[in-house]
Amino acid sequence: MSNRDKSFWYVTALLFPLVGMMLFVMWWGSGESEKKSIAIRSLCLSFLGMFLLVLLVVMGAIGIFSTDSGIHQG
Repeated sequence: MSNRDKSFWYVTALLFPLVGMMLFVMWWGSGESEKKSIAIRSLCLSFLGMFLLVLLVVMGAIGIFSTDSGIHQG
């Protein structure tokens, strides 16, 4: 597998965590050590992608539901 193909799968696993998990399931049982290493990295990147997505949603919710309106009565 070329470096370009590996890069494509890594970026896809980061942006779409479900695809990264599916790659892990499909390639983990493969006899090739290269595909096994790609499977492990795809799983790690999919966990990272899910973490970043959850972090983005939480930060957005904090921003939306923030009670400080910026107007202070004095």
